[in-house]
Amino acid sequence: MVLIISNEYDLSTCKVIDYFLETGKRYLVIHDTDFYKYVSVEIGNNKVEVFLEIDEKLISLQDFTSFWYRRGRVNRKFNYLGTETYQKVIEEHLLNEWDYLQKFIHRVFEQLPGIGAFYEANYTSA
Repeated sequence: MVLIISNEYDLSTCKVIDYFLETGKRYLVIHDTDFYKYVSVEIGNNKVEVFLEIDEKLISLQDFTSFWYRRGRVNRKFNYLGTETYQKVIEEHLLNEWDYLQKFIHRVFEQLPGIGAFYEANYTSA
């Protein structure tokens, strides 16, 4: 299965999806309007498994055989309880943790055979 990260209305992405539909190739598109709601990382037995919940779908990154980073990014959504007194501190902490987790997830994506890279975003943004 191919994992695609792209803007929602990108014409090139739409053409690739049309091709996949014609050929029966399995794929999942994550748009820049989608949000990670849940992330689970399991490490053990010399392997790493990453699960994401995006728009009510639980996906395992191990299900993908290739990856295309077209453009855009995946956003996060934090659900936390806190008083106004601690809200800024909690939010700063979560954003810091999110930054590290997102870098890890991007590296997992980039280990798949594919085109484009998060850290070389200008490569496919023309």
